[in-house]
Amino acid sequence: MKDVLAEICEKVIQLEKSGQRIIKLHTVDPDLPVDKKIITSAIQSLKNGETHYSSSAGLLELRKSLARKYNTSSDNVVIGNGSRSLLYGLVQSILDNGDEVIIPEPEWAHFLVPFIKQKSVTVFRVPRDETKSWDIDINYLKNKITSRTKLILVSDPNNPTGTFLSSQRLQKLQKISRKRHIYLIYDSAYSTLELAKQKKILDLKNPFFILLGTFSKGFAMPGFRVGYLISENKHLIDQIINFNYVTIQCLPEFTQKAAITALKNEENILQKARNIYSKRLDSALKILAKNHIRFVRPKAAPFIYLYVGKNKAEELAYILIKNNISVCPSTAFSNCDDYIRVSLTVGTKAITKALTLICKNLK
Repeated sequence: MKDVLAEICEKVIQLEKSGQRIIKLHTVDPDLPVDKKIITSAIQSLKNGETHYSSSAGLLELRKSLARKYNTSSDNVVIGNGSRSLLYGLVQSILDNGDEVIIPEPEWAHFLVPFIKQKSVTVFRVPRDETKSWDIDINYLKNKITSRTKLILVSDPNNPTGTFLSSQRLQKLQKISRKRHIYLIYDSAYSTLELAKQKKILDLKNPFFILLGTFSKGFAMPGFRVGYLISENKHLIDQIINFNYVTIQCLPEFTQKAAITALKNEENILQKARNIYSKRLDSALKILAKNHIRFVRPKAAPFIYLYVGKNKAEELAYILIKNNISVCPSTAFSNCDDYIRVSLTVGTKAITKALTLICKNLK
C-alpha cells in the first residue's frame, strides 16, 4: 500500500509555493480558529518562562486532567508529540520479528504499514462491512488470529468513513484482546466531533487495551502537537516514556498548558466546532444527494467518504489536483480504489465549489 496521501500533500505544497490557491480537502487540518483562552494560556506560559525541559511523561497537571476525564490514574497517562508519534512508539515497543498485526480497512493507519513490515511483521487486513455501516466482521477477524497475533488497531470513529463500531463489536474486540492477550490500540481522534454522543464502555482495566487521543481535531490544535496515551500496562507506559525521552525528550510546556486550558473549556469549545462542521456537512450532503452521488453518511465530522466508481479514486484525485482541488483517495486507507475522502475543514463556499466539480467529473 503506497502512501498516496503523502504524495498529494507534497504536490499541494509545491502548487502553493508557485502561487496557486488550492481548496484543500485531502487533509483534516481544522480551519477553525483556536479558542482565545487556549492562545492566552500558551502566551502566558511563555511569559512565565516555561521554556525548559519538562517530564517525558508529560506535565502532571495535564495527566491528572486527562485521568479525571477517563476515570483512571495519572500514572496511566503519557503525553506525546501528537497521537501519530505515540502510535509509532507503540509499534516499536510492542512488535517483534515474526509477529502479526490485524488492521481493519479502510483505516487511517496506512502510514504504519511500511514501518511494520520493516520489522518483519505480517499485516492482515480485515475488510469492514459496507452493508452494515462499515462495522467490523468479528468472525472474519477471529479467523485471522493466530498464536503470533500481537496487535489489533482500530479508529473509532473510523477515519475515513466517519462511522462507529457498534457497541456489540467494540465489546467483542475488547473481550478478544483480554482473553487472547492481544494489544488493542483504540484511536479516538475524532470522538470529540461526534454528531451524536455514543455510549461506549472502554475496558481501561485491561492491560492490553490502549487508548489514543489528541487535541488536534476537536480543539483545532494540530500545530500544538499534543496527543496522549492511556494504558494500565505499567511496563508499556515506561517504554513509551522512554520512547519520548530518546526521540522528543518532552513536549513544550506551553503547549501542554494550552491543552489544560482546552480541557477546562471543553464542552463550550467542542460544541461550537460540532455546530460548524454539522452545518457544512448538511450543505455537502445536499449537493451529493442532488447529484445522486453515493456516500457514507458520517456520524462524526469533519469529512465524507464518497463512492466515485470502481478503480477511479486515484485517477479522479489527480484530475482534481490539476483543477486546484485536493482530495484523499481510498488507496490511502486500504487496497480499494473506489472512494475519496473529502474533508470539511474549509468554508462552505469552497466546499460547494469543490463538490460541484467532483460531481461534474462523476457524471
